[in-house]
Amino acid sequence: RQGRFGQLLWLRDRVLVAQRFDPSSARLDGEPTPVAENISIGGGTVLGLTANRAAFWVSDTGVLVYRAGAAGGRTLVWLDRSGKPLETVLQEERDGEIVSVETSPDRTRVAVARTINDNTDLWIYEVATGRWNKLTSNPGVEHSPVWSHDGRYIAYAAGGDASTQIYRIDANGGGQEERLTEGPNIKAPWDWSPDDRYLIYSEQHPQNLGDIWILPLDSRGNALGKPHPFLTTRDNETEARFSPDGKWI
Repeated sequence: RQGRFGQLLWLRDRVLVAQRFDPSSARLDGEPTPVAENISIGGGTVLGLTANRAAFWVSDTGVLVYRAGAAGGRTLVWLDRSGKPLETVLQEERDGEIVSVETSPDRTRVAVARTINDNTDLWIYEVATGRWNKLTSNPGVEHSPVWSHDGRYIAYAAGGDASTQIYRIDANGGGQEERLTEGPNIKAPWDWSPDDRYLIYSEQHPQNLGDIWILPLDSRGNALGKPHPFLTTRDNETEARFSPDGKWI
């Protein structure tokens, strides 16, 4: 603080800026001043709740700590079973930070939650051509994409806060988003059953942390009846997957 004024900090196109702020009147004073550049966004927590948070913190004494996001950071590569890199699939770009990825069953496409200008949407990356196709365009945060085994649909989490629910969209971008879940708790999908009749997901319960639920689906990927709990304890259950024969989780 400087006298009765404090400093309000926020991100503008990856640049951290500060502006004098009067908390008594809730008014800004003067012009914003750049403080640091190339601030990292993302990192995420359980179920992607903080997937769109800028990585900077300020102490009560005015000390600033931040994480810089290097241009062309994370890389998606194919590995063999021994862990040996085989091929680079895509490289994170300066204006498109990768939050989460999921390859299609035929490995020709990658569903990517991608943050551009502080907004996280779903994109489809064509492996053969290197072309990006935008799948969602919403003001909230879309993340954790999961392909159906027939490659027709993608389930994902959308909301970015306590209202985060699971939606389904045509993987080719030819249809409307369909909401699959309801209720107050944060949810994120993890896997479709091999026959695409069930979607397994996590729900963040206030007392139980993450629980595992299963949602029945019809042939078009729509919710069929109500979801039922699969594993609910006071521990944190997350990242569940079906076995290839669908008999185990």
